[in-house]
Amino acid sequence: MAHSQSTPAERDALFAVLADPRRRRLLELLEHLEPGRRTTLSDLSERLAAAEESTEREQRQNVAVTLRHVHLPKLDDAGLVEYDPETNVVETVDRTDDRAELGRAMPATEE
Repeated sequence: MAHSQSTPAERDALFAVLADPRRRRLLELLEHLEPGRRTTLSDLSERLAAAEESTEREQRQNVAVTLRHVHLPKLDDAGLVEYDPETNVVETVDRTDDRAELGRAMPATEE
């Protein structure tokens, strides 16, 4: 979605991807990396498990499995990360355009 004007369907798809709390936490962790920086599934799994306070080995394995098979592919499809399932490498992407587009797509809220 990294283009200046997206369609309503593209915005809806992006909002659907971002609706999941684990994917949002993962993107928050990746925010601290420069665009184009690479990391591994293993590193992300450990960092996300720590952020979620998953201390049991089975919980940490569950984080890794769901990242590999669910969350990273969805984020990759949405253009929010580049994920290679063969090498388990995740590359960050510049999301500046996406944030601006989301800001325009969000309805104003009253406090």
